[in-house]
Amino acid sequence: MEHTKMKTPGTIYKRGTVYWFKVKVPNALASLPKYLKADGSPLIYAAPPVSLTTQDPTEANAKAAPLSAHWAAQFVADHKALVTQSPAQLSEAMVAAIAHRVHSSVLAEDASLRGNPVAYSGEGDRRFRPS
Repeated sequence: MEHTKMKTPGTIYKRGTVYWFKVKVPNALASLPKYLKADGSPLIYAAPPVSLTTQDPTEANAKAAPLSAHWAAQFVADHKALVTQSPAQLSEAMVAAIAHRVHSSVLAEDASLRGNPVAYSGEGDRRFRPS
């Protein structure tokens, strides 16, 4: 069975004088429906930031540990469900999210070529040199 090592999720940061906890959605899980916005674009954070109600960094780390463990378990379960899912089980939202990402990457590549006449002409690229 394939084992994927995921780093401990979550970050503590200071907002004003109090520490907060936030956790980003791993890129590998960004296409899951639960991590998509209504318009099909991926969420950046899995949940809203949580106040750790402390100004002490040691206490903040201690309070963040169970939150981080919860999200680690959640992401492992989500990843396991994703890798065991067959293509026939893709939801319409997942298909839309994949199509959105492909469309965005094609447009970004096109824009980068249009903004760079040398790259657009193929000059300087071995793939376009006559042999």
